[in-house]
Amino acid sequence: MYNAPTTHISVEEGGEGYTRQPAPTSARRYDLAPYAGRGERRTEELTRPGKHPLFTIGICLVILVVFLTAYTLIPPALQKWQDDRMYGYPRTFQTDATVGHGGTEHFLALNNHGTIEVVEIPTDPGKINQPRLYIIVRLTSQGADLVPATVSFPDINGDSKPDIQVEVLDGANPSIWILFNNGTTFVPKL
Repeated sequence: MYNAPTTHISVEEGGEGYTRQPAPTSARRYDLAPYAGRGERRTEELTRPGKHPLFTIGICLVILVVFLTAYTLIPPALQKWQDDRMYGYPRTFQTDATVGHGGTEHFLALNNHGTIEVVEIPTDPGKINQPRLYIIVRLTSQGADLVPATVSFPDINGDSKPDIQVEVLDGANPSIWILFNNGTTFVPKL
């Protein structure tokens, strides 16, 4: 609280004096009497208080929140951008392979709203050699329509016929589905 100096004014006629408080001001007054004779003017520098320790802690916490947000948002966005560039939307993968069904077939792995489908399209369709659709799996997780799938044709059971291996690239845990070649089509079991 500001304690202003008191001023005494005496009144001659009544003989009584009274005390009046001057109005508080925000101006600082300095006693410049010691320097008045020299003609120089000197001002006093006020010390500025340092920043409160909680200010530094708050800045550190804001930086931490920004980095954690970036760490959790940027990698999935980058992965989605890479999958969009490589597989498109809806997620598709296509390849050609000779699997013994009447020539070289064109295979298309498609994520149709969370259902992984493989379409076998023969190069020479006829009455016997028709396009075939294989439904592999129905995904139910969030973002299931963004999961890509790829196909490859190793001989899993050693019968000299290439089987179809579908790899569903669902995050950190890809799953592999195998359909066996019986000579005319792919089946889940022989």
